[in-house]
Amino acid sequence: MSEVYATVQFGREQDNTQLLGVIVAFLASRDLLDNVLVARHGSAVARLKMQDLKGAEFLTTVLDGELCAEHCNDLGRAFCKANLQGEAGAELAAMVADSQVQDWQLFDELLPKMSQSLRALAAPKRGLKQLAAKVLQFPTRKR
Repeated sequence: MSEVYATVQFGREQDNTQLLGVIVAFLASRDLLDNVLVARHGSAVARLKMQDLKGAEFLTTVLDGELCAEHCNDLGRAFCKANLQGEAGAELAAMVADSQVQDWQLFDELLPKMSQSLRALAAPKRGLKQLAAKVLQFPTRKR
């Protein structure tokens, strides 16, 4: 069974549809959704990318109200874990709670924060081997 990152919760106190809708829209716009999901629901994904379908609508109709690991590719899974759990998730939720806008305007407000998070995840990790490879220079052959 696939890991569930979040489930839609309706109601005044715990309504998370706007946050999850924005995250799903971001996943689609950055090609972070699983290829099988995109193949099965290509029309809905295209509408989401064109902003003709709201992220919350996609979440409730296509994903049955749950954002799961199987819905994302590897980078998408890392993004969901980073932005739906812990401090980053709480920060995004607070931004949504403080905002007076919804749907695509909210997406535009959260886009810089989510893009920054994605860049940090996608940045290559500098390991000792990479550092040593840059420092070491091998002599070239003389002809």
